[in-house]
Amino acid sequence: MRRTLPLLETGHCIAGAIRAYWERNGGLAIFGYPISDLAVDSVYDEYGGFTWSGPVQWFERDWLEDHSGVGQEVMAGRGTTRLTVRVCSCPAPRRPALTS
Repeated sequence: MRRTLPLLETGHCIAGAIRAYWERNGGLAIFGYPISDLAVDSVYDEYGGFTWSGPVQWFERDWLEDHSGVGQEVMAGRGTTRLTVRVCSCPAPRRPALTS
């Protein structure tokens, strides 16, 4: 098996532990196409405290974090919570005033 899977539809590749997790857990049907390259990201708790830094990759419907460097596995779905917090922290849009 090739270690890197290039996806011509997006121009991004999937590799290593993240590729193995993606393939074992539904691949394209569950996660969608990759929308980023593999990158290093940091995760902070709700109080702004640092909790983890490591390889991540974003997909159309989720993102995957590779925690194998700290003795754990690839984790999915953590981005949904963080994204929700970011979205909810934005001010609500104002409705236009009704005119008669």
